[in-house]
Amino acid sequence: MNKNEKRVLEIIKEDPYISQKEIGEKLNLTRSTIATIISSMTQKNIIKGRAYVLNENQGDIFVIGGMNLDRKFILNDNLVMYTSNPATSETFVGGVGRNIGENLGRLGHKVSLVSIAGFDHVYDFIKNNTGPYVDFSNVKQVENYSTGTYSAVLDSSGEMVLAIADMSIYDKMDLDFIQSYNSILKKARLIVIDLNLPKETVSYLLEFCRINDIPLIVIPVSGPKINRLPKNIQGVSFLVVNQDESEAFFETTVKTEEDFNNLADMWVKAGAAEVVITRGKNSSIYKNKDGIKKNFHPPITDDVVDVTGAGDSYSSGLIHGILEGYNFDEAIELAMTNSYYTIQSKKQ
Repeated sequence: MNKNEKRVLEIIKEDPYISQKEIGEKLNLTRSTIATIISSMTQKNIIKGRAYVLNENQGDIFVIGGMNLDRKFILNDNLVMYTSNPATSETFVGGVGRNIGENLGRLGHKVSLVSIAGFDHVYDFIKNNTGPYVDFSNVKQVENYSTGTYSAVLDSSGEMVLAIADMSIYDKMDLDFIQSYNSILKKARLIVIDLNLPKETVSYLLEFCRINDIPLIVIPVSGPKINRLPKNIQGVSFLVVNQDESEAFFETTVKTEEDFNNLADMWVKAGAAEVVITRGKNSSIYKNKDGIKKNFHPPITDDVVDVTGAGDSYSSGLIHGILEGYNFDEAIELAMTNSYYTIQSKKQ
């Protein structure tokens, strides 16, 4: 053990339930530095990393991002343009931020959603379905905008032929919007954001979390929205991203396994403390700023019902593992397990 690890160990021996913040105050080190030391000690099997991580007691987990009403229309026959097409339909609550918030709430965490909505029945539907698991007191309603909706039209074989997204309301989550939450966000135990947020808001939150020493997890949402991340992502504690989003961000194309592995190096060089890059049923890769790099192979099933929500459940399992003090191997195992069962479920 190095000098700092020995100092941290002595403090933990005296009080196994001490928080990382309190350890940092005793040693005059930042909480992020303490988290790195504890992660290293966990990897060395010096400590198991459970009790004191669980006892942060700093406040809520804040999830900042999108919440939508998702509609799925399944055509009875081939799509015919410019006329009415018979179909069956289903309605779900959705949105990346909301999805992750509900997952974490169901897993027993105290979660507060920071988002925006209109004064409409869509918001009422989302709140009524999600409210048992997530605190909605920090959702702002605005006039003259509709709550986010996403409608997909699928052919009889399940392939998407058309999708319509009404997400313009998220443009209102600008600097004035997010700065109005400064006082409560400073007390956050953890902040999770998705990239439905405007670019200026994302940049602000990276700097805000870095200055206030708050762990920040970023979920990109999609390839087209990855450009809302600044090129310098110092302040990101953990990035959960897929191959397509990574290729779009770095304006490159993966042709070989070496190319894929290099993406993790590029994300850490850009400023992420930890990153995991997924690519569906193929192996994912993890890397952290200390140079540790590992590949993970997800469990495979032939009983795939619907892949909708698999990425969000993966992220939620990973965040749950982090909150519970698991090392990255265990946290990613939880992520893959969560995703594995999601794709086999009819209820997304």
